[in-house]
Amino acid sequence: MTGNRHSEGSSGDVLLQVDGLTKAYPVRRTLGERIRRAPTRRLVAVEKVSFGVRRREVLGIVGESGSGKTTLGRCLIRLVDPDNGTVRFDGIDVRSIEGTDLRRLRRRVQMVFQDPFTSLNPRLTVGAAILEAGKVHGLVEAGHDDEFVARHLESVGLSATLADRRPRQLSGGQRQRVAIARALAVGPDMLVADEPVSALDVSIQAQIINLFRDLQARLGLTMIFIAHQLSVVSQVADTVAVMYMGRIVERGPLEKVFGRPEHPYTQALLASRPDPNPHHQSEAPLRGDVPSPLDMPPGCKFSTRCPFVEDLCHQVEPTLESTEPGHLVACHVRPRPWEGDGL
Repeated sequence: MTGNRHSEGSSGDVLLQVDGLTKAYPVRRTLGERIRRAPTRRLVAVEKVSFGVRRREVLGIVGESGSGKTTLGRCLIRLVDPDNGTVRFDGIDVRSIEGTDLRRLRRRVQMVFQDPFTSLNPRLTVGAAILEAGKVHGLVEAGHDDEFVARHLESVGLSATLADRRPRQLSGGQRQRVAIARALAVGPDMLVADEPVSALDVSIQAQIINLFRDLQARLGLTMIFIAHQLSVVSQVADTVAVMYMGRIVERGPLEKVFGRPEHPYTQALLASRPDPNPHHQSEAPLRGDVPSPLDMPPGCKFSTRCPFVEDLCHQVEPTLESTEPGHLVACHVRPRPWEGDGL
């Protein structure tokens, strides 16, 4: 495991505090349901999620597709409005602000998306996109446009000569670097990176991961790094939150969650990761299909796939409880000690 382990992130004060965050989407009714006047069903994407992130800390959020990671990230900066719960950034109630105050928040908290091609305006040059971000917030001194663009391109390892190119003229890795440069152009305190390397080739992934690590160390950024690849998160994060069906099932320091996982789902994710040795067997492989979010099992949401399931698991939803300082697990049954290699 090669997480940053920033001492500042481990001891600093809380910058972001999330409590009981919930987001559900109404599901379009079928013709038969409309005729029967059946009530509108709701798909719960994020349910009662709570966590804190300290200044300069990197929180990795992992889980399978559909676990609610992206919805959670978008709720934090009000790209999606949560239904319930609180989000406080540096003491500011994110859900209650509007207008100018919301714009100020989005300057301080920037998001880097999975696909930079769709997040960059294809009609703008690279330089114009970065300059636009800075000018919206009044950060570009008159007569210093070229200097502003060059400084931010060079901060992400790109030449200033790319300023006149458009996104389609760049490689995937270059586009993602431009997207990161545009986010940094407004001087944020925190980045929310949503699967920022999953669309890139493996060799390019490593370069972008190293860039995130360098930027965090150099600029002292707080980060939330969302990914389904555990190996990616292990190279960036200080702490980890594992999500399953909209809930956090395990949370704690990287070395504990990935080195000594206690939730069966976390163990299964680690055991199911690609292994170059064909003779290695998974200790706790993920089995079965993810349940439908419209037909969730009672009790623990992981009970239909868990190798350690007991009767209580089908009846009562477990809550996050501390098993040791800083390490929380939502599980009724403590499985056998982890015997895997971690990451």
